[in-house]
Amino acid sequence: MAREAYDPITYILEDSLEPYRSFILEQSRKPLDYPKGTIFSQSGQVPKCLYFLVEGIVKIYTTNQRGYVRIVGFHKDNSLFVLDGLRGNEPSVVMTEALTSCTAVPITVPELHRMCDLNPAFCRDLMLYVGDVLRLMCLDAQTQSVRDATTRLASFFLLFMDSNEYKTHGCVRLTHESLASAINASHVHVSRICATLKAEGVIATKRGRIYVLDEATLRRYVDDKS
Repeated sequence: MAREAYDPITYILEDSLEPYRSFILEQSRKPLDYPKGTIFSQSGQVPKCLYFLVEGIVKIYTTNQRGYVRIVGFHKDNSLFVLDGLRGNEPSVVMTEALTSCTAVPITVPELHRMCDLNPAFCRDLMLYVGDVLRLMCLDAQTQSVRDATTRLASFFLLFMDSNEYKTHGCVRLTHESLASAINASHVHVSRICATLKAEGVIATKRGRIYVLDEATLRRYVDDKS
């Protein structure tokens, strides 16, 4: 697969490995069903394997000693998660949890190595995929550290709009609590920012969903602080 086929960096990793879905399923064990709330990796514990997500939504996040949650990103269909498991014997630094019921294929490191030997193109694009995850982490670090909360939320909305989730439903289906965790802000602060954006006609809300009405203004919030 040509590098150009990869989407720009997004907050949601989805379909990055879709061209290899059949190959992965043929070379792996039978997909398993996992209920909502399943913890796939625990910070400080060595993960047993990686997972190829066939269907569902998985949340990647960190927690501090006070229990504060910070969302790093989301995985959806046709993506590989628990990448901490690539090292095989070192503890994970993030938590990985099923936001919905999920169907996934557990893949051990030796199994992944065998797939790479069988399909060099898969090996190449797997490296690109890991690079995309690294870019997401770097973007998250930059956004969290140098921009104010309003700019971080505007940036998050723009990243979310680039996902299939938004393109399918036309809205952001996340609570203010999830948005607060995503941009490292308080729930009260996010509610105030959303109220301001709503008053300015930038967004609209209905039944827990957020609709972007003025993408150009969101981009100005981001560009003015770049």
